[in-house]
Amino acid sequence: MKPSVGWALALILTTQLATAAAASRVVAVGDVHGDFDALVSILREAGLIDGANRWSGGNATLVQTGDLLDRGIQVLEVMDLMMSLQKEAAEQGGRVVVLLGNHEAWSFLGDFHDTSSATYAAFAVEESVQRQAEAYRDYERWWKHHGKKLEGSANWFAFQDEEDWLESHPPGFVEYLEAIGPAGRYGQWLRSLPMVAKVGDTIFVHGGINRELASSSLGEINRRARSEILELDRCVPEMIEKKLITRTSRADEMVLVAAAELERLKLRITGGSMADESRGRNQLKNDKKRYQEIFECIADYSEWHLVHEESPVSFRGYAFWSEEEGREWVATLLESWEAERIVVGHTTIADGRIKVRFDGRVFFLDTGLSPAAYAGGRPSALEIQDGIVSAIYLDGATVLWGDSGSSTVSKTASRWLGPGGEPLPFEDDSQVEEFLRTADIVSSEPIFKGINAPLKVLLARGELQGHAVFRSVNQRVLDESRPDRRGRPSYRDSFIFECAAYELDRLLGIYRVPVAVERPYQGKSGSLQIWVEDAVDEKTRRNRRMEPPDPRHWTYQQTVRRIFDALINNWDRNQENQLIDGQWKLHLIDHTRSFAAGANLRDREKITYCDRKLWDKLQTLEPELVTKELEPFLTRAELDALFVRWEKLVGHIRHLIDERGEAAVLIDPPSR
Repeated sequence: MKPSVGWALALILTTQLATAAAASRVVAVGDVHGDFDALVSILREAGLIDGANRWSGGNATLVQTGDLLDRGIQVLEVMDLMMSLQKEAAEQGGRVVVLLGNHEAWSFLGDFHDTSSATYAAFAVEESVQRQAEAYRDYERWWKHHGKKLEGSANWFAFQDEEDWLESHPPGFVEYLEAIGPAGRYGQWLRSLPMVAKVGDTIFVHGGINRELASSSLGEINRRARSEILELDRCVPEMIEKKLITRTSRADEMVLVAAAELERLKLRITGGSMADESRGRNQLKNDKKRYQEIFECIADYSEWHLVHEESPVSFRGYAFWSEEEGREWVATLLESWEAERIVVGHTTIADGRIKVRFDGRVFFLDTGLSPAAYAGGRPSALEIQDGIVSAIYLDGATVLWGDSGSSTVSKTASRWLGPGGEPLPFEDDSQVEEFLRTADIVSSEPIFKGINAPLKVLLARGELQGHAVFRSVNQRVLDESRPDRRGRPSYRDSFIFECAAYELDRLLGIYRVPVAVERPYQGKSGSLQIWVEDAVDEKTRRNRRMEPPDPRHWTYQQTVRRIFDALINNWDRNQENQLIDGQWKLHLIDHTRSFAAGANLRDREKITYCDRKLWDKLQTLEPELVTKELEPFLTRAELDALFVRWEKLVGHIRHLIDERGEAAVLIDPPSR
C-alpha cells in the first residue's frame, strides 16, 4: 500500500503549519477521545463554529492537540468535523491545526485496546459479517503456521477461539482498520498531522518535549515522526504479503513475530543446511538486508519517537518536575524555539480545570473534555489573544495569565476586585455564587441612587472580603401607562428579576450581568449581587466626556445590551445602571423592572445587528433548559411572554439577514 499523492502534499502543508505565523486569536482544545457532543459544545462556546457546526471563527486559529481517537463512541463524527473545519476555516482566512496524539500513534501499529465497539459499528457495511468471518479464517491459518512457534516467548499470547476472536473483532473492525490505514481516507489524513506545531509565540504538542530534544528543531521532530510512519507503512504490508502476520494482527503479535523471524534469519545466515545450497544461500543474501530491515523495524518499535514513553506524544514530565527544575528547563526549551509558552494535552487534570505551571510557561489543556469518559471532566478550551491566556468553559471564561503576570482573574465579569482593589481569587461564577451565599455580612450602607433603597454590603469569609449590593424590593406597582396583558395597570417590581437576568445572561453567553443570588438580610428576602469596584456609570462617563478607547468595541457592547433588554422587556434601563469597569467592559445591573408579561419587542427598530455567537445561542438554546433555570424566579405568564418575545426577536433578526445578508447583520466582537 503506497501513500497517495494527496498524503504527500499534506505532509508538505503540515510542515509549513508547524511554524505557522501569529494569529489574531488562537484557541486550543485538548484530548477529545471520540466525544463529538462535548467537542461541539466547547467550539460553539468559543465562537468557532455555528449552530450547524460550520466554521464561524473568521481568521482565528484552532489547535487540537491530539487524541481524537478511542474511548468515546463518536470517533467518526469527530474526524469528519475536524477535516471539514480545516477546509472551511481556510476559506475564511482562519486555520485548524490538528496534532498527533499517542492514540493516533497506537492506531498506526494496530493497537486498538481503547477503541469502543461503537466506533467499529460506525464503519460497518452490509458485507461486514462476511468479511469478519474471512478475517478470522486468516487468523486461524496464521496461528497454525506461526502462532504456535511463539509459545514460551516473552509476552506470549494465547490462541483465541472463534467466539473470543469475533468478540474482540466485531463487525466493522476490518473496515475501521482499512479506513485509518495508509490507503484509507482517515488514515491518510491522520498520517499528515504534525507531532508539534508553533503558532505565533506558542508551542503546541500532545505530551511534551523532554530536555533531550532541546537541541532539535520542531521540523526535525516532525520529520522523524513522519519517517517512522513511512517505514512502518512500508514494513507491515510486506510482512502481510509474506503471510508472517495478518491484516488484523495486533501490535504485540507483530512484535513477537518480527523478533522470532529476526532471530531465525540470523541463524540461517550464519549456518545450517542453507550454507551448503548455493542457490538458496545467494537468495538469502539478496533478501537478508531487506528482511532484517523489516523485522528490526517492527521488533524495535518501542524505542520509536512515535511511542516511546519520553516521546513528544507520551511525555508527562511537566506534571512531575519541581517548580525550580521546571522553570529552568522549560526556559531553556522555549529559548531554543523562540517561544513564550508550551501548551500540552495528554496529562488529565483531575479537577477539570486548565492548569498553569512554571510562571505561565506551561499550560495543561486536558481537562477530561468528555465527562462520560472522565469523572469530574469538563469541556474546555484555551484562548491566546494579545498576550492574554484564558480558559474557556461552558459556564464562562477565566484569565489564566497575562502580560502583567497576574493569574486566575475572572474574565466572565472582567475582574472582581476586593475593597482595596485587590483581585478576588474566584475562578468561575460558581465560586462567586458560593461566596455571596455563605460569607458573613459584616456591614451595610445605603446607596443613594434609584428609588428602591438598595444597600451596599461588606461580605467576609476569613480574610477574604468583597462588596455586594442587596436589593429587597418586591411589590406590584400601579401604573396606568403600563397595563399588563389582562388590562390591569400594574407590573411587578422585584429583586427576584436580578437573579433571573443573571441566569439568562449566562445561558445566552453574554456575561454582562454580574453574579447574583437570592439571600435574605435583616429579616427581608432579597438578592445579593457582586459589586463592580472599579466602575463608573454611563451618566458619569458622559458628564466627564470620557471617550472609549475602542469605539467599535463600545458600539458592539451596546448592540448586545439592546438585544438583551428587548428579550427581558427591560423598560427601566437608564444611564445609572450601565456600569463601565477599568477595562471598558459594560456591566448591566438593576433589572427589578424587567420580565413584565408583555409580548411587544421593545425598541425593535434599534436592533439592526446581532453578535454571531449570540445569534447561534438564540437559535439553538433549548426552551426546556431556559424554563428549568428561570422557573424559580418567573411566573408562568412571565415565562410565556419571554418565549413570545424570543420568537419575535429571532424572527426580526432573520428578517434582517434575509433583507441585508448575513455578513451585513451578524458581527463578531472586535479584536482587542
